[in-house]
Amino acid sequence: MLKLKGLKKAVGEYNWCKNAPCWRADLMFDTSTGELWTDSFYGYNYSWNEYHDKDIINLSLLMRTEGECIISMKTIKAFCEKHFKIA
Repeated sequence: MLKLKGLKKAVGEYNWCKNAPCWRADLMFDTSTGELWTDSFYGYNYSWNEYHDKDIINLSLLMRTEGECIISMKTIKAFCEKHFKIA
């Protein structure tokens, strides 16, 4: 079983970016280590970070695809417990 790492910091940065003008954010998750972080982008051009590791996923995109629109510490923890081996 994995333990989530960086949950509070990642959610804080993600929500800050979502509420700031001209900022966009992706909540990223490493399924092998349990680490969470935010990739943030400024400006109107659509950009992203590309990871060449099958264990790194865009958790915010996956959660929205599964119908979970609220990104909070509680919803992330529940989602990861349900879909990944997270304690």
